[in-house]
Amino acid sequence: MASQLLERVSAGPMLRPPRLNYAQVCLYCEVRWCESPSCVAMHEASVWRVCTLCDGFGWITQAEHCSCLNGLEEATVATTDDAVHRVLPDRPAWHSDGDEIADGPCPVASFTVVGGPEWPGSLGW
Repeated sequence: MASQLLERVSAGPMLRPPRLNYAQVCLYCEVRWCESPSCVAMHEASVWRVCTLCDGFGWITQAEHCSCLNGLEEATVATTDDAVHRVLPDRPAWHSDGDEIADGPCPVASFTVVGGPEWPGSLGW
């Protein structure tokens, strides 16, 4: 059952990111609110897979951010075949087996909040 789920997740349109990012900029032409038929067609024809460098976590090491797109990379059909049957890890490789992630708090849960009620005015905007 897990291998069926992996095949479903590793291949097919389920893994295609939105063509427009959160700021509504097109991945292909970098124009905000793009409605270009060629960009739409390129996106529909695109093949995506879980990133082979970071396994979808977004980080290669604790200090090195991956250049993939939110854990995905665009792939050719030839390279996707190998990725379909790849076993994806539950956590990044750079985590030790003794980490508290499985039962403890998220490691990024402790961060410094920048700004406050006066933000963004405090930044001179």
